[in-house]
Amino acid sequence: MSHYTDLGSVCQAGHGDDVRAVGWLDPAHEYPRGPVSAEFTNSLRTHLGKPWQAFTLMGIHWCEFCPGPIEESPNRFKPAVEGGLGHRNLYIPTIDVVYIAPEMILHYVVHHEYQPPTEFQQAVVACPPQQSPEFMALLWPFRKGTGMREFDRHGAEKHAARQAKLDGWTHRGMCGECQCWFYFRDQDGAPDHCDQPLINVQPREHHPAGNCTAQRTVESPAGATSSGTWWRIVHKVWGR
Repeated sequence: MSHYTDLGSVCQAGHGDDVRAVGWLDPAHEYPRGPVSAEFTNSLRTHLGKPWQAFTLMGIHWCEFCPGPIEESPNRFKPAVEGGLGHRNLYIPTIDVVYIAPEMILHYVVHHEYQPPTEFQQAVVACPPQQSPEFMALLWPFRKGTGMREFDRHGAEKHAARQAKLDGWTHRGMCGECQCWFYFRDQDGAPDHCDQPLINVQPREHHPAGNCTAQRTVESPAGATSSGTWWRIVHKVWGR
């Protein structure tokens, strides 16, 4: 499983300023060990019975802390809730943040002594039942106007600001290394890319359509047009 630091703002199942990752463990990284309350364990088990899902992942993951053969570690090959196989994720919304954990977090707690952050334990106990109206009411502010994996109470405003910046581009230039176009505002200055300045920088008035969404170009690395060999989809925007 990919490792993500506890209480970080990004993990495999979501990202955003209001995300708090919990329980994304990997044998290559140490993790906190210690006792947890029965109240927390029981609440966690209940939430994992039928967890709300932002999206569905194909495939499964098995515990990398358990020994290999089934004779040595029978729990490793049992489905979550407490087993070592899992494919779903757990979302615990509060007023301020959304905690996101892998389904196998209960297995880590019960069988590997993982001690999640105290604030997560408190949130799990206080969280309304999964998919209940109260649960969805807590979750909705983080989802409004955001992407499938994004959780941010101000996501809609941030997306609008990025779109306004995109619509306000004044110049564009090409990366001489990767051949991608970048669109930027003159007041922001031309960015570097691939550790080199942009080439073929052009003002917007050369492109009356003023549209920097995905478009095709037939320009070769030298800037000359071709018969179609150098088709590229370009949609890079400085600052996005």
